[in-house]
Amino acid sequence: MNELIELNHPAAEHEPGDQVTDDNVKDAACQAVRGAAERLVQDADALNVASAEARQAGLEVRTEDLSRAVVIAWQAGVDLPVIAAEAGLDITTVERWIAVHGLGRGGTPLAD
Repeated sequence: MNELIELNHPAAEHEPGDQVTDDNVKDAACQAVRGAAERLVQDADALNVASAEARQAGLEVRTEDLSRAVVIAWQAGVDLPVIAAEAGLDITTVERWIAVHGLGRGGTPLAD
């Protein structure tokens, strides 16, 4: 899955004429990670009353959303400890999710 995942999140929107800087992109990426983590926690509570199949499917979708946000943040240049803190995850999990996508900074494929 060596593809660039684009930062396409409402937090990344800006008005015409706004200066888009690396810090703006990193902030938006962090907001996306934080939002995905919050949705996972919120939905987990609601899914506890669902059937086992619905719960599993819902958690998989929210976990994938968080994983994508983590990879986007990495591609935007956010440091691993910051991503882990925003996601509420340990650094090892963040590193695994990034490795699964096989991407380095800026979407460049990792060397084999």
